[in-house]
Amino acid sequence: MTYRYKKVEITPYLSDKLKIFTAAFIIIGLFIHSSGIPSSDPETLKINKLVRWLIIDLLHWHSLVPMFFSMSGFLYFNSAKSIHNIFNHMKKRVRTVLIPFIIATLVYPLCFILIELFVGDSQQINKSILNDFRTLSIWEIFVKVFYDSGNQTPYAFYLWFLRDLIIIFLLSPCLYYWRKLTNYWGLVVVFALYMIFPDYKLLHSIFWFLFGSFFLYKLDRIPKKYIYLACVLFISIGTYRYLYHTGKNAYLDFIQASFFVPIFWNLYDILIPKNFKLNSYRSLRVVTRFTFFIYLYHEPSLQAVINVFYAILGDSWFAYTVVLFLCPIIILFAAIIVAHYFKKMLPKLYSIVSGGR
Repeated sequence: MTYRYKKVEITPYLSDKLKIFTAAFIIIGLFIHSSGIPSSDPETLKINKLVRWLIIDLLHWHSLVPMFFSMSGFLYFNSAKSIHNIFNHMKKRVRTVLIPFIIATLVYPLCFILIELFVGDSQQINKSILNDFRTLSIWEIFVKVFYDSGNQTPYAFYLWFLRDLIIIFLLSPCLYYWRKLTNYWGLVVVFALYMIFPDYKLLHSIFWFLFGSFFLYKLDRIPKKYIYLACVLFISIGTYRYLYHTGKNAYLDFIQASFFVPIFWNLYDILIPKNFKLNSYRSLRVVTRFTFFIYLYHEPSLQAVINVFYAILGDSWFAYTVVLFLCPIIILFAAIIVAHYFKKMLPKLYSIVSGGR
């Protein structure tokens, strides 16, 4: 049986929901990137272990990333009635995704080069990047800047999500026909491949992208009692993994994500009334306006602020706690201020670096 196209109406409530999800995920990302620790203090390491389980193992890889790709897949294929629409989407993503990705991935290593030129030797410098630029060929540098620097991420490690998304967009004509001809069975095949090759992140990304295109808008049909049960199971599995140090496990990762995506999608509807309007809340409106800019350019500024705090406060559990909770907030407000005045003074340039958002 082939897939039948059915467009879902993007109501103001659904539009606000997607914007708030995106903002929430990016803000959580700031806390995730603040949770690294240059410490050997036993008490700090204990706190770090718990924190990283909560915001990285529980909320990041197993949960937020699948949700991100599901939302992207839903939006991308929702208006794809024909292959012509797919090519229009690809053309549009050059401006809204590809160009900002290229700029952001170049800005990240450029910052370290400028620091070395004007400041000299400093703990702010990522010396491995600078050594690569001195010793590697142009092609090797290109690969490390835009695709894989050795740990399955570009130099700008946090942009791996956009990298995978761009690859998926390039594959989207094939995915369009794959969905059309195989229906849900195509999703089963991608899932099987991911289980066979669990270390290949792109398969993980493609699976959740396709999952969102098929099922995301249908998740609100799940009865509330099952959502509450899924919450219990999700937390139970996460707690088990923390206590028994299960490490990376593709099967458990998938199970956790399968619980979290419908949980997160439905809890919003349970907690937020249908008459909610994002534009009625100025602070939320401001944050959601600049979330993509924050995501693209919060590094390496965040790491610089973190290093300053550690230099002042020293190596202790108190310093780690301050860094974890204060640095993301500082960067969030600073990025919003920069984005606001950047957009105000140089609107055309801002539109280019932020993809017109």
